[in-house]
This record gives sequence, C-alpha cells and structure tokens, in this order.
Amino acid sequence: GANKFVRGDAIAGILITLVNILGGFAIGVLMKGMELAEAAARYLTLSIGDGLVSIIPAFLISISAGFVTTRAISESNMAYDLKTQLLANYKSLALSSLFLIAFGFIPGMPKHFFFTLSAALLLTAFIAYRKSVKKSQMVVEEEEDAVIPEQEVKKPENVLQVMEVHPLALEMGLDLIPLVDPSQGGDLLDRVVPMRVQIAMELGFVMPGIQFKDNLNLRPNEYSIKVKGIEVARGEILMGYMLAIQQPDTDVSQELVGFPTKDPAFGTPAVWVAGYEAQRAAQLGYMVTDPTNVLITHVAEIVKSHAHEILSRQEVQVMVNKVKEKHPVVVKELIPELLSLGGVQKVLQNLIRERVSIRDLATILERLTDFSKINQDPDTLSELTRQSLSRQICSNLSSDQGVIPVITLDPKVEQAVQESIQQTAQGAVLALNPQVSQQILAKLANEVQSATNAGHNPVVLCNPQIRPHVKKLTERNFPALTVLSYNEIAPKIKIQSIGNVAISFGS
Repeated sequence: GANKFVRGDAIAGILITLVNILGGFAIGVLMKGMELAEAAARYLTLSIGDGLVSIIPAFLISISAGFVTTRAISESNMAYDLKTQLLANYKSLALSSLFLIAFGFIPGMPKHFFFTLSAALLLTAFIAYRKSVKKSQMVVEEEEDAVIPEQEVKKPENVLQVMEVHPLALEMGLDLIPLVDPSQGGDLLDRVVPMRVQIAMELGFVMPGIQFKDNLNLRPNEYSIKVKGIEVARGEILMGYMLAIQQPDTDVSQELVGFPTKDPAFGTPAVWVAGYEAQRAAQLGYMVTDPTNVLITHVAEIVKSHAHEILSRQEVQVMVNKVKEKHPVVVKELIPELLSLGGVQKVLQNLIRERVSIRDLATILERLTDFSKINQDPDTLSELTRQSLSRQICSNLSSDQGVIPVITLDPKVEQAVQESIQQTAQGAVLALNPQVSQQILAKLANEVQSATNAGHNPVVLCNPQIRPHVKKLTERNFPALTVLSYNEIAPKIKIQSIGNVAISFGS
C-alpha cells in the first residue's frame, strides 16, 4: 500500500536528478569552459548530493503517509502496528544496521550520526532476536510440561488425565498465538462469548468451552479444529492481512493485489489483502474481515455442523433439569416412564444435525410425550417432532413473502428410493443401486447450481416416508442442503417449484 505513495515521488526525484546532472554538465563545459572530466566530477557530485537531500526526506514522508492511510481498516492503534510490523523481524533490523554503517563510510557523510543510529538498530535487532528465541523456548517448555513424567504416568489419576479428550479444541501455529494473547492485542477469547450466545440462540445448544493450545507440528500460520480429539477442519491465516471475501454483487472484473484463497468457513473465493488494497476491495463489493473474525466464523460453522456429536447425555440432562424447573409435569411424564434420557438425546441430536433449533425444549418434550405413547423409535419420533415444528422450520427457509423455492423429486425417483429402504436390527437403511444414486446426485447437482445462479436458496421437497433417507443420500455431496417433507410445510407457506429431479431408469 505504501508503495503507491512512494512510487510517484521516487520517479519524480530521479528525473529531477537526471536533469540536474545533464544541465550542470552542459553549463560547466559550454559556459564555464571546463574539461569534460572536471565538469562531470563537480556537477555529478553536486547533483547526486542535492538529489539525496531532497529524495530521502520525501521518501520517508511518503512511507509515513502510506502507513497512516493504509492502516485505516486496522482495528489496533498505530503504536501497536508500528511496533509489531517494523520490529517483527530482527533480520531486517540487522540488515538496516549494516546499510547505515555503509552510509557512514561515504565521504562527506556524518559518520557519528550513522554509526550511532546503526548501533541503536543493532541493539534493537538483538533484543528482538532474544525475545524470539525466548518465545520459542517457552512454547517448547509448555509442550514438555504437558508430558507427564514416566513415574507420574504410573498413577491412575494421571493416566486418566492423559486420556481425557476435550469436546472442542483449537490448535494454532506459532504465528497465530498473538490472536489469543491480550498482551499482544489479541481479542479472540473475548469474541468466543458472543459466538456461544449466537449458537445458543440459533440452535438452542450451549456449546462447550474451547481448548486453545499451540501445536509445533502445524505451519506457523496454520490452525486445526478438533472435535473430541479428531481433526475436522484446518485452515491458514495471514497475520497482518485482511480477508476480502467475494459476494454475489462483487465487481470481479478488477483483480485484487494479494494472495488468492477461499473463505475457510464457506469455501467462497477470497483474497488476502493488506492496507490500501483492503479499502479498494471494500469499494469493489468484497466483504473485508480481519483474521480473528475469519477464525471465529470458521469455528462457529464447525460447531453448528458437529453439534449433534458434541451434545452429550450429561448436557441433555442439564437442559432437561432446566425445563423441569418450570414444566415439572411434562418431564416427569416423559422421562423415564415413556422415553429414556438416551432416547431424548437421540431425538435432539437428529434435530440439530439438520440445524433445527431445540431452543424451545419444553414444546419438544411435550410432543415427545404425546408421540412416544405410540412409537418409541428415536428416528420416527424425530420425524414426528419435525412435523410439529413446521412453523419454526419454514420461518427460517421462507422469503419475506412466505415463499420457499423447492426442488421436487420425480414420482419414479421417489418410488425407487421407497422400494430401496430395508428394515434391519439397527433400523431402516437405504440400499439404493449405486448407479441410480449417482444419477440422482448428478441431476440434483445441476438443479441446485441452476437455482443458486438464479439467486435462490433451494430446498428439496419429498414425501415423508423417504425424507430422512433422501437427506442421508445427499448430505455427503450437499451438507448444507435442506430436505423437507410435505408434512413439514406450515400453513400459509407457499411453495415455488424451481426444479425437478428426474432420471431415466433402464428396462
């Protein structure tokens, strides 16, 4: 960004210096009768000296203006930016010190000034180097401290400590540590609280705390998100840059200067940009966001996608106890008389797996009390509960006019799916011909792409008997695609058919 301010002054200064050299040489030879060598020596020295006197201050002022202007989007104060960006690399400081020493040996230059400034930079480089080494040692020591000595591992309680698996963990490379360190301006920990509130309001699920830790096996700018000890996502963040994420109305005809990538949370095309380019990206219609927000958004999406795995029986018990304070009758009638706590957990997991909010748990438990008197199969109860929550489900999918754009399934496709459902000891499973499955998914991909290009957020609509199986069939290729049954369409909601999945069946 600062280069845009420096470039014009630098070019103008060089041109002025060249004009001074040629003009002085001509005056010395033609007007003062000097020899060529004498004129060149005198006026070349004078012109270069004058050029340095004018160019160096202009260069410094331009860089300063560039720093001030290009940090407009940065949320930290200027002193912090200067400290972290100019003093981050001790090698650059040491190299600058050597250049100042070289300037000091130029004839006519103030040696004491350059040597003093060089010594100050060299001292700063040494301090930065010591801090860098100390930081690396501290990380290594933390890793070593995390390993319990062999004699301590023999104790049963310490073995259990080693085996403990945290529900949600975020591991980061060394360059990302400042994001969680308040002393370095990091506010990631502060942003976790609003994220937990948002997820609780959206899904009715209180996510557990996040375990933050560094990982020397990751690249310095890399992070890993783990659910119950298993990595489920990985991404990269460029510190000191902003992520410009492409939007539907973004002007992509003008290319951004930066590092092309994809938004880790949604896979949208994006570019890591800095300074002035971030302002330009915002003007072109990109959504510009800081590294902390990129990371917190990715974690939030992972939590929503894996909430059904994180929701444990213990957490369900806590939620049920909370409902029991105001609705003791419904809880007493349902658990354990009609349905076990594990059965309730399974139903809640099925709901939030498809991002159906369980915030109104009292209503869900009342419906389960009614339905479980007839059927106690968790999958069947989940479908019946979804139907009773039709107004809530449709309100999140419909437009302001109460219209839901849907992609329907051809009757022959629905029949093929229905006939492929088999009952097993573990419940109903779909045993659809692989070739037919591929044809359905390929046709559905075309319909979804067409609907998305037209500005719709499509929903698949099918009959209630096959809805859960269609969802399982499509969730690997289309994890965010919602599948509804006809019984889940609330009154006053209008359906707009924007596509149909039909395939040819062999004779």
